[in-house]
Amino acid sequence: MSTLLDNSERVAGLIISKRVSASIFNPEQFAYPYNEIVKKIKSKEKPEDIYLTYTEAYDTAVMAAEGINGSHEGIDWTDILNKSYVAENAGKKLSKVSHDLLNGKNVSLSTIRSILTDLGNEKTGRKSLIDIPPSEIPFIETGWEALDEHLGGIPSVGLIVVSAYPSAGKTSWVIKLAKSFAIKHKDKNIGFYSLEMIDSEISLRFKEIGNSGKYQERIKINCDPLDIYGVINDAAQIDNLGLVIIDFVDLLVKGESTESSVGAIYRECATTAKELGCPIVLLAQYSYRYQGGIPRPEHIRYTSLARALGWMLICLWNPHTNMLADDPEALKGLPMRNKVKTKSGVTHEAAAIFWKSRGGFRKHPFESPGAIIHQFKGDKGWSPTGKWRHIQHYTF
Repeated sequence: MSTLLDNSERVAGLIISKRVSASIFNPEQFAYPYNEIVKKIKSKEKPEDIYLTYTEAYDTAVMAAEGINGSHEGIDWTDILNKSYVAENAGKKLSKVSHDLLNGKNVSLSTIRSILTDLGNEKTGRKSLIDIPPSEIPFIETGWEALDEHLGGIPSVGLIVVSAYPSAGKTSWVIKLAKSFAIKHKDKNIGFYSLEMIDSEISLRFKEIGNSGKYQERIKINCDPLDIYGVINDAAQIDNLGLVIIDFVDLLVKGESTESSVGAIYRECATTAKELGCPIVLLAQYSYRYQGGIPRPEHIRYTSLARALGWMLICLWNPHTNMLADDPEALKGLPMRNKVKTKSGVTHEAAAIFWKSRGGFRKHPFESPGAIIHQFKGDKGWSPTGKWRHIQHYTF
């Protein structure tokens, strides 16, 4: 296959000599300066003006086209140009990846796979707006009754940040999500990365929270002390991946946790969710600024990119385990430390507060943001069902 420059010269020459129409080509796929020549031709500039600006390239293109002997009918020049364009771009990206590897930098395996996939498909991600049907990001049901009833599930692609203070039940919340998702989607695998607990602890928590079943085969547990690139590379190797859960963000940082280092993790997770085509749930903790009361997005440690890149922002509120000072005014409408007697023993109320949903709150458009109020029991975690409660504006 000829290079992009070779094909740009030939196709530009064919356009100049009016042997093919400029309308069927995307100028961005031509090498410079032929991309500028084709742009000007498509914008109906006078040939003599174009020639004066790009004399040498113009003559080279005409000569290259003259070298195409015989009829060019039946030759798909758009396909030829596209293949060379994709190949050159893949080469540039792989060259950068190689340079990073040779310099000891971490490289996401999903990035390499994405480059090779584009090269294999011989296509570019660029599309004309007219060719893209408008639609919202679809939600997928999780199998967790409360989430599906009040939110419609979770986004099919995107970063979901779940934050909580210690002992609020964040690990049990994501275990409940993983178990429910695996039971609901029998053709999907789940990548579960715990940097805080060992695998036998995670196994015990799954046993406590849910019944055993064949779904366990599809929950892939990895408790190795990985950084974010290690997590991404491992997840990219899981077939039929439907969901990734990472517990938790601070332990992904090698070295000192800073706004920059933690922000890089949020950025990697957001872009990787698109590359893997599935949601990524990332657990986070609160900063020293949290002093009790309703937890808000600004309480998330190193919160800037979490708020910007998170498709959903969820703050867990469990007053039974919160030893910090309460804010009675802010707690109106959310559970206090009331206990409830059930057949399985004494439980209390806890809340998952949904502060942000980029696609809107489709089930409660006029009662958002809001919280799902669950029954919570220490060894069993969060109840399957829950009530939606609107968080009034005075609680912000």
